[in-house]
Amino acid sequence: MTLVQKVAKGIMWTGSSAATVTLLNFGILAVLARLLSPSDFGLMGMVMVVTGFATMIADLGLGSAVIQRQNVTHEQISTFFFLNIIFGIVLGGIVYFTSGLIEKIFKTTDLVSLLKVISFSFLIISLGQTFRTLLVKWMNFKKLAMVEVSGIFIYGISSITLAVKGFGVWSLVIGFLVRQIGETVLLWIFTAFKPQLFFNLKKVKNLFNFGIYVFGERIFNYFNRNLDYIIIGFFLGAEALGFYTLAYQLMLFPLFKISHVILKVIFPAFSRIQNENKKMRDGYLKIVKYISLATFPMMVGIFVVAPEFINVIYGAKWQPTVLVLQILCLVGIFQSIGTTVGTIQYAKGRPDIGFKWNLFTLCFIATAFFVGVKWGIVGVAVAYTLVSIILSPIIQSITNRLIELKWKDFLKQFINPTMGSMLIIVVVFSLKIFLLNRFVLSQFAILISSVLLGVGVYTSFIYLKERKLIFESFKNLSM
Repeated sequence: MTLVQKVAKGIMWTGSSAATVTLLNFGILAVLARLLSPSDFGLMGMVMVVTGFATMIADLGLGSAVIQRQNVTHEQISTFFFLNIIFGIVLGGIVYFTSGLIEKIFKTTDLVSLLKVISFSFLIISLGQTFRTLLVKWMNFKKLAMVEVSGIFIYGISSITLAVKGFGVWSLVIGFLVRQIGETVLLWIFTAFKPQLFFNLKKVKNLFNFGIYVFGERIFNYFNRNLDYIIIGFFLGAEALGFYTLAYQLMLFPLFKISHVILKVIFPAFSRIQNENKKMRDGYLKIVKYISLATFPMMVGIFVVAPEFINVIYGAKWQPTVLVLQILCLVGIFQSIGTTVGTIQYAKGRPDIGFKWNLFTLCFIATAFFVGVKWGIVGVAVAYTLVSIILSPIIQSITNRLIELKWKDFLKQFINPTMGSMLIIVVVFSLKIFLLNRFVLSQFAILISSVLLGVGVYTSFIYLKERKLIFESFKNLSM
């Protein structure tokens, strides 16, 4: 099987997994939003700020180094496995013993017990981290898809069952833990690798040279992406953070499940051709087009139907989420493409670029959020949007130079996705105005008719404009 065919198959499996997980996540969120309060989601948002940071740095950046390096020995992977466990225990211990301090920082109650329980997730995740990395390196995305879909099923069943029984925010915490246990067990079962009782840091010294920049980049990048949560939780409290968390998850989840899933496939593929700029350019241009074809209409669609979507799916108590969600949709468009730059940097062996960039932008982003919070969660969302508009072209330009990619070739990929998305806005808004002026319809009827029309119009437009690309994609999948 050629590399192109492996990539196509990988995208098929990860795409199927992403679609399934996204739909299930929307359904689970809809049920939980009706069973739980905004404060419950806000508390979980505070917990995930802490646990998300620890999880992000759990493998010291060595996972990316294992994927990027073309030759990795069994001894190196065994050492990597035990390093993961050690660091997982350390991180879990830090969260457990600093839970009281974290609760004081957020100026809220009930966080200590939640953090102490969820701190055990770091050990659980570390036990499966090596196997997840190897499945990505080997481009075995079928098994990875099975793990991820099973994980969201486990989370949905456990969290909804507990929420129905009145466990409140604990249903989210316990559901998260049960999911991690389930995924870790499946990773052990599906991965054809058994670690040796071997540990020698000298064996992974060359991986550290790469991984240290990934580690540093992840730390600063995580703060860049989560400062809004921290600032809202500190200044505005759990309920406001609950509204913002729902809006952010609705924007970010489909975005990351499309962009990051594709990039998960592309990173090991690009690492194999890291010295061939032309092949990387051609592949990268196709990837950003695929991503924009999916994410641009999705973000625009959410923007158009946000009022009806929130009220019908989540209920009237979540009304403050609507405007924030609409504003963040523009962030989603920029970030869906912006998430690709790290893959190029890593594949070219330049993780130092991302490290320096995230360090540089941290103060800029922090200032924007501190100013924006004066106008509540809407102000933070506007600040996030302005920051994305200003910073995205700069880091994209730096990354394009690594593979000698011209701006005109890059921007050309977004013409049809942008035109198709604008068509959605015109047609769906026209439909909504017509329906509201002529008929007395429920919000559910308006939502369904808007979604169907938007999907139909966009699909027809893209089929006419990108027929060759669509047929080429199906051809690669069928081989």
